[in-house]
Amino acid sequence: MPINYMQAMNISPEELSKRVQPEDLVAVHMTDYFPKEGIIKCLNSNFPGEILRLTTHFSLNHPVAPVLNIGIHSWDNRRYAIISPLNKLAEINPLRNFLPQDTYFLGDVDLPEGTKILIGNCNYPSKKEIDSLKSKGISWSISGNVKEDVKKNISKMGYSQMFKELNLSRSDYERICEQLGGQRTSCHERDRLYDGLEKQSIGFSNCTNPKHWMNQHLMAYLKNPQKAKIFRQGDFNFGGEGWRESEGEQVFEGFFRDLKSMRKTKKELPDFLQTKVDYFLEVNQKKMCSILPDNFREYSCMAYHFD
Repeated sequence: MPINYMQAMNISPEELSKRVQPEDLVAVHMTDYFPKEGIIKCLNSNFPGEILRLTTHFSLNHPVAPVLNIGIHSWDNRRYAIISPLNKLAEINPLRNFLPQDTYFLGDVDLPEGTKILIGNCNYPSKKEIDSLKSKGISWSISGNVKEDVKKNISKMGYSQMFKELNLSRSDYERICEQLGGQRTSCHERDRLYDGLEKQSIGFSNCTNPKHWMNQHLMAYLKNPQKAKIFRQGDFNFGGEGWRESEGEQVFEGFFRDLKSMRKTKKELPDFLQTKVDYFLEVNQKKMCSILPDNFREYSCMAYHFD
């Protein structure tokens, strides 16, 4: 049985951290997407040609706190909350990272029996969707305040919310991560999947988005590459003649440099994720090909990537 709230109140934080076991932890995922057939799709599965976010993220024993209380960085008003026993999740999904504030799995996440889904008002799923949850032993309830009801349901399920306040030692993180079969205990931004794929994929998409400055500068460079050369040989006057083309040249060369780097990084992934990376690169490479002028090979040392 997990350590409940009353038990946690009577244990010192130091002793509590040592006693924490995987079965004491419950994973919380806030989202605007209903987990059809009991599966949480990672962002890449919903937008395969736009971003290489290949992980699905949870906080432990508490609803996720906002990074910035604006826009997509705040989870306070999400339509759904998914609460699932962490040990059961890790039995059927590949755990990449363990941290109380950011535990994440590779790819889409299959929800196990014992999961509960809170559904915000006016976001009701269809009967077919509900039936698919019942067949997997997943329960659900309607919520008037999803974030606040997460806290109540964590307690009702027998878990303590105190773990969000624990200052677990590195050895505690590593111990629990190893018990769950995880790979690392660090922040997402230091993960090769973020720095080597996700972050670069955003730039890839921006290169071929006509509304983004990267694409606008790129197009200026492709129309008149000589201006970039003039700018480099001048006084580097910000905003002066050739400045935009020079920026576009950096975008162009960075695209192919990142392409090579991402192909290398993808080899570190399991096969089912390599397929996702291949699709993303193919889509965006074709987009780049479609906007390049016929004479680009004359001035690009990167052209061989398209052969």
